[in-house]
Amino acid sequence: MAHSLPLNNQEDFKEFFDHCSNISGLDECNKDSKCKWEDGQCDKSDKEEGFTDKSDKEEGFAHNGDKSDKGETVMQEDEVSDKGVSDKTTGTGYQDVRNANYLRMVYLLHILLVFPLFTLFGCLNRHFHLLGYDVCWLLGLLVLVYHGFSLVKSELTSNWNWSLSDALDFNLKPDKRNAPRLRTVYLFHVLIVAPLLLYIGTHNKKKIDPRALGAVCSLGVLALFYNGYSYWRSETTGQWNWGY
Repeated sequence: MAHSLPLNNQEDFKEFFDHCSNISGLDECNKDSKCKWEDGQCDKSDKEEGFTDKSDKEEGFAHNGDKSDKGETVMQEDEVSDKGVSDKTTGTGYQDVRNANYLRMVYLLHILLVFPLFTLFGCLNRHFHLLGYDVCWLLGLLVLVYHGFSLVKSELTSNWNWSLSDALDFNLKPDKRNAPRLRTVYLFHVLIVAPLLLYIGTHNKKKIDPRALGAVCSLGVLALFYNGYSYWRSETTGQWNWGY
């Protein structure tokens, strides 16, 4: 590989070549450490320090995975990009772990709390007073406020993958991945779950339509299947922000 010399070395370069070319004898040429006899004439020596071709590694052009030959940083395989983690060594492929802790908490909350609470209340509360109706009303209000706010914030900011720490930040960068699934979840809670709980909470035991309690029981079973599948899929694939 040929490398151009700095401008301030051009005179030394010329002097070096002139020095060898002025020697005509073989013995005299071989005695000079700067020169060598080649093709019937005295030429420069490749071993001469300062004018040898250095390897790419010595010149700092080695492609070691950290920098390219243009000085730009190259991302390592194990580094996290804005889309997640790529683990090529395990064969798991591309992983999207954004908000993994938050989504894991949501899934487990529905599996361990919502499922037993809704099924017991909807299926057995007609015969056993397991849960006060005021609690049911407060729960319906909480569901309405949280999912209504989440829907409005996501629509206004065009960011559907925010966490609780970003709840009051309306200047997030747009991120519409996972939007169809989350929009469906928010609308389902706002239009079905919350009104059902509010209806039950505002009526006493005798005025409640038994079908409403049956619907609550069914929602509990649905919560188990949906969130159980979502949790299993996310944990096993590493894809926490997936769509339908």
